[in-house]
This record gives sequence, C-alpha cells and structure tokens, in this order.
Amino acid sequence: MIEPKERARDLKKLAEIARRISRIENKKYATTPRTLYAEELFEKTLLNVYSFIRLWPHDKESKKLFDASSLASLGRNIIETHKVYHYICERGISQEEFELRWIIMVLHDGLGRDRILNKLGFSEGDDNKQVSMMSVSFAEGILNQNPLYNLLDEKLKKKIMKGEKPYLFERISKRKFPINKEYESGIYNLLSNSVHSFPLGLINYSGGISEEFHLGMYHLVTLAVEVSIMYFASVIDSYIGLRRFSHLMNKDDLKFIKTMINNKNFYEWLNQRKTKGMNGPFSYQG
Repeated sequence: MIEPKERARDLKKLAEIARRISRIENKKYATTPRTLYAEELFEKTLLNVYSFIRLWPHDKESKKLFDASSLASLGRNIIETHKVYHYICERGISQEEFELRWIIMVLHDGLGRDRILNKLGFSEGDDNKQVSMMSVSFAEGILNQNPLYNLLDEKLKKKIMKGEKPYLFERISKRKFPINKEYESGIYNLLSNSVHSFPLGLINYSGGISEEFHLGMYHLVTLAVEVSIMYFASVIDSYIGLRRFSHLMNKDDLKFIKTMINNKNFYEWLNQRKTKGMNGPFSYQG
C-alpha cells in the first residue's frame, strides 16, 4: 500500500488541477440554482483540501505539532460535502425533484439562521431576521405547490417544515460514492470521534504513531488522506462534466482525476488490517 505521505502529494496535485476550474482562476460564474450549489460545494471541498495540505507535517517542527484530529475533521467534511454535492447535482432527475431538494435546503437555511439570531438576542424587527423569514415564506410557498412534496408522508412533511430535515438523501437514485455505504459509514464514524472529542478521538494525541491499533493515529491519518483523495476526485470529475470544463484540462489531468477516484488503496489497507488482526496475540480463530 502507498504510504500516507506519498498520498498527500497526490492530494496536493488534485488541488492544483482543481484550482484551474475554481473561482480563484476561472471567472465563468454559475447562472442556475443547480450550478450555483455545485460551485459552492466544489469551492468548499477545494478549500478543505487546501487546509488539509497546510496541516500536513512537512518538517521536524511541524511533526511536533501534528494535529491528526483536524485532518480527521477535514476528511469528514469532505465526505459530507461530497454526499450533498451528488444529492443536489444528481443527473437525470426531474425539475420537480430538483426543486424539492433545493427548496428544502433553502427552508432549512432560513429557519436555521432565524434560530441562531434568536439565541443571540436579536430583536424581531432586525433586518437580518426579516430577510431570513422572507426566505422561509418563499420556500414554504414553493414546497406547497410542488407535487412531489405533497406525496410525502405527513410526519416527514412536518419535520421539513420545522427545519429538521435539510436533505432527503434516501431519494438519491444513482449513488456515486467511491466505497460502499457500510464502509463509508464506518470511516465517517471514526473521523467523527475527533470532531466530537470522544475518547477514540483523544487518544490520537497520546498514542504515538503505532501501526498496531486499527483505529490509532497512524491509520486515522491514512484513512483521512485516502477519503479526501477519493471523494475530492469524485467531486472534481462530476463538476467538470456539469460545468463543461473539460476543455480547461489536458488528457493527463483528466486521467489522473479518474485514477484518484479508484478505491484500490483503501481496500488494500482494509485487507491488510484484517489479516493483521487475525494474527495478533489476542486473535481468536473460531
């Protein structure tokens, strides 16, 4: 299996390729709700990757201050953003289906902003609160006229109207994820331990770089860089097609992006760890 430090170089190369089609370099702005969300999600993922690269240890001093937890948090962000990207930008869905997904996000956003402003003690007449509630009213009106929304279960509709359901991920019909749901869920849970400061996330500051523990710091970082590569490459690949940016890439770059979506390295890691675990001093051959 390729070492994490070598994979970090691959991630950096991906970022350099993606930058050419980002708002940093390219001024072709989005003009529809779908491409607007795609652009925002693409940019968010790119910036997460740049943060990941900056945090990656590159000399003796940075290794002393190595923050594995933040790398795990960024890897988790990239998985989540990838999921939202493919949810809102799924190809082949009807206009009514896209409208349903989009406007539920708008409603959740408006209600969420209003709740934050309430907790911070802003008055009902505050200009920002008025804008938030205008977006809520707009979204409610669109939803009530959407035929697909009106077919939903009443309990689900109530949750949506309360701002409790920003996404309906179960409606994704063509799942474009580098690894299967169960493995993705396991990695996401592992990375989330660092986000929430659970005990499994805390030991990565005291456990050294031992490779014995499947979920220890070395393997946490290995998985963080692997999912960042796979999921970021998947977003880039889809975004190029959606925005018709392939003319901004050469053939080698397009091939490299496709190669980075490949999950071979992850499965090599997984199989090696399973073999190692069954040959340890406490393994049980039942």
